[in-house]
Formats: sequence, structure tokens, C-alpha cells
Amino acid sequence: VRAGVAMQEAFQALADQQREAIGETGLRVAINTGEVVVKGETDIIGDPVNVAARLQDHGGNGFVVIGESTEHLVANQRSPGQCLLSLTIYASTTPDCS
Repeated sequence: VRAGVAMQEAFQALADQQREAIGETGLRVAINTGEVVVKGETDIIGDPVNVAARLQDHGGNGFVVIGESTEHLVANQRSPGQCLLSLTIYASTTPDCS
């Protein structure tokens, strides 16, 4: 999560510096935790990846959105002034028909 915040800070500094050349731009960061499968050097698949992609859609430019599993891991490590928006998003490849 700290890396996601650092990414946003670095991106914002670069975007501010290059605003005249590239115009307005933004970055969305989403972090989720869980088991994934790595294929080759670039392919990462699994439900945590799918959830992170959906979480990213819910965050605005400049935000770091975290999944529920990540929230449980970092809940006691927040700095004062940081807020969490809790979203429950399902990406299971196994349908829940109950």
C-alpha cells in the first residue's frame, strides 16, 4: 500500500512537471491480496488480479484503492488522515448459485 501511495506521489510530481506538454492526466492504483498463478515473465492470473482490476475502476485519479483482503492486513497501519472506502467485489470463476 505504501508503494501504491509512493507511485501516486511520483506520478503526480511528474504530471505536474509535464502538464504543458501532455495536458491533464491521472493514475489509478488498486491493490489486492491473494494467491495468483504466474505464467512466463508477464502473465499473472487469478481472482485477486480480477478484483484489483475492478477496484481500479472504482477509484479516481490520484487514489489508491485496496481490496478487502489487503484491508485486513494493513488496517492497523494507517496514518492519521488516511481513509478507507470498503468495497466488496467478487471475481470468482466459480459461480455461487446458492
